[in-house]
Amino acid sequence: MPFPLYPDKVNHIPLHRARQLIEQKLPPSQLATPPTRLILLPQKSTYQYLKHRYGGRQLKSFLGRHLRLRPPYDHIVIASGFGVGGPAVAAIIHEYAAWGIESCLLIGIAGGLQSSLNVGDTVICHTALRDEGVSQHYLAPNIAATAAQGLVSGATKQLNNQEFSYRLGTSWTTDTPFHITNEEIEQQVTNKTLTLEMEAASVYAICLALQIDALCMFTISDLVSLDQWSIQHSPKKIQATLETLATLAVTL
Repeated sequence: MPFPLYPDKVNHIPLHRARQLIEQKLPPSQLATPPTRLILLPQKSTYQYLKHRYGGRQLKSFLGRHLRLRPPYDHIVIASGFGVGGPAVAAIIHEYAAWGIESCLLIGIAGGLQSSLNVGDTVICHTALRDEGVSQHYLAPNIAATAAQGLVSGATKQLNNQEFSYRLGTSWTTDTPFHITNEEIEQQVTNKTLTLEMEAASVYAICLALQIDALCMFTISDLVSLDQWSIQHSPKKIQATLETLATLAVTL
């Protein structure tokens, strides 16, 4: 059985229902002034941090928590509480794309695959391996799920200016965190893949298809190796890194 069931779907025009949905959710006054950047924050604590730091106006018509920041950052909407994984981010991105965003950044946590990584380390994901389902509906199999180079350059430049340590590399996106084998881990370690997570490939594929710039940045929350998934308890260090990356996503 092929996957997707209609493999040629990436070459056909989808039904544009997201615009109709957004027109039902928002009054004309809001539709006329769309945000240009969406920041996805799977960790609610990061959302609360940005809310407290920048303030803003809550948008109540979306799944989860959504806040349009105060001027001069009112071109930005931050979102959290929408769930995890590709299907969750797909729905959110589509709605905001229909409203008019031009860029989408995801700030989250990931498992570290390389022994040189430690909890709290920063990873800028320039490419995501498409081992999930959502991206297969948006891009042909031979197309890589990649970040927007301009956002990568801007983020790394700011981090360099701050003398903030980071790694730049590839992430492995999967739908099955509880069905990962030693053979897969060994292959990804050998291939120098840095992280394991559930959203990046979906974000990049959707944004490439919709012509939206995208970037995913992660902090290491746990360590993955052969026969062991080690959940580390360094919440303060993880949160500090998430706050740095979230602030970067606003000012980038």
